[in-house]
Amino acid sequence: MSTNRSEEKPKSIAPMLISIFIVGIIATIGAFLTYSSYFRGPIPPDQAHWGQFGDFIGGVLNPIMGFLALGGLLYTIGQNQRELHNTRIELERSADAFEQNNQMQKDAAEARATEERKEDIYRMIKTAYEELKEVSITSQGNMHSMLASMGHATPIDLISSLHMAQLLNKHKLEQFKSHHFTTCRQQLSALLVELKKYLEEFKTIAGDEIITQYYTKRVIAFVDILSRTNDLDTETARYFIPGLPSKESH
Repeated sequence: MSTNRSEEKPKSIAPMLISIFIVGIIATIGAFLTYSSYFRGPIPPDQAHWGQFGDFIGGVLNPIMGFLALGGLLYTIGQNQRELHNTRIELERSADAFEQNNQMQKDAAEARATEERKEDIYRMIKTAYEELKEVSITSQGNMHSMLASMGHATPIDLISSLHMAQLLNKHKLEQFKSHHFTTCRQQLSALLVELKKYLEEFKTIAGDEIITQYYTKRVIAFVDILSRTNDLDTETARYFIPGLPSKESH
């Protein structure tokens, strides 16, 4: 994998400093050799000649040494800038990795929470459905004798009979609307409203209609009869049976 030049590991400044030092030594030796080649013989002992010698050496070496020092300084500054740049890149990468890790953990936590909520909703759906069946097979007080006289043992048998033969059981429908079944109808209606709420939430969370369709089909008889007895609100009834006629048409 190729690496951007700005992200390459900075080179050591030691070779550059050694090179500058060597160039300085060469320049110094060159200045002395130049002086000796033009002014042969020993330097006279008087102060004026030594001053001239110092001016010559200083005049030759000072610009060179200044230039070398400036070059070394600029090189050092450049290396420091590259190191700072690479350090900033590494910090940005670390920050990005940290953010990605946090996002992954957040996504995982949200996924776990969603899955747990979905399981909770599914348990509540099953519980509501089981309670729906339990209420529909419970006989209370004188309801039992009335059902026996109709030839049915439980409310669920009566509901099934009414649902399967709607036109032939108007008399039985009126009997089911009597006060003997009031508590049963109210409980069933409340459970259907609760089941609708759970199914809607489960569909939203899971994005799957298999569960909702499964339980919807199993409560159609309850919805049909309770809607005809005006115990179930239209919104809930039409959730389970789309296109269900309004209560006024029953």
